[in-house]
Amino acid sequence: MRSYANFDADFINKVGQQRFDGFMTSLIKANPRCATCGNSGDYLIGNLDAVLNDFYTVVTKRAVKADGSLVDGFDDFLKEAGEQASKAKGAALTLSVMSQRWDELTHGGWVLNRFEGAIPDIETKHKLDALFTRIDPTTGLSGSKSVEMKNWSSARSISGSTYEQFKAYLTGGSDFEYYFSNGLNDAMKGQFQNVFKSSSKANELFDANPEFFIRQDISDADMLIDLANKGLLTNHPLLDFVH
Repeated sequence: MRSYANFDADFINKVGQQRFDGFMTSLIKANPRCATCGNSGDYLIGNLDAVLNDFYTVVTKRAVKADGSLVDGFDDFLKEAGEQASKAKGAALTLSVMSQRWDELTHGGWVLNRFEGAIPDIETKHKLDALFTRIDPTTGLSGSKSVEMKNWSSARSISGSTYEQFKAYLTGGSDFEYYFSNGLNDAMKGQFQNVFKSSSKANELFDANPEFFIRQDISDADMLIDLANKGLLTNHPLLDFVH
C-alpha cells in the first residue's frame, strides 16, 4: 500500500507508537474501502489509502506549530480515534476536511489553534471539534472559530444535545462552522431551517445573539420564522455555516 509507506520512524515518533497503532487498529476495524483487495467497505470511512494520505497530511502540514510540534489537543484526538471503530470513522471526516479543504477552513486568515470539544458527536461519541483563531483583517481584533465535524450516515434533526450545542455556539458570539458527511449539506440546511419554524426556538436563538441574525438582514424573530416557514433559509447566507 503506497500511502502506508509514508509512515516512517520520524512520523511515528511524532505521533507516538501507541497512538499510531491504536488508530490504525481502529481504522481497519471500521471497515474502510480497499482499492487493491476489492472490499467495498463503509462509505463513511472512504478509501483506506485516502484516509492514510489525509492522516499524513494533517500530521506533517496542517496540525503543526511553528516549532514543528503538533498543536494542542491532537494527541487526545488521536488517542480517542484509536479507542474504537466508530471513533476512527468520525476521525476520518476530520482528517479529510483538514487535509483536502484547508484553503476553505483558513480563508480569511484563520489559523489552527488546537483540537477541542466538550460535546461529542451523536453518532460516533467522538469529540471532533477544532478551534481556529485569527486577527480580523477588517477590525484588527482577535477572534476564534469552532469547527464541528459530523460524520453521520443520514441527516439528523437539530434537537437534544445537538440543539444545545448550536445554541451554545450562538450564545458564545464567536464564529462557528459545521462540516457534514458528503451529500448531507442540503439536507442539514433543511434541518437547521426546521429549527427556526418553531416560534419558541426561533425567539430563543434570536435573543441569544441578535447581531448574528441582523448581520444577515434578519431584523427580528418574526422575520426569521417567516423565512423558515417559506423555505427560504436553505439558500440564505444565514446558513453558510453549514458545509
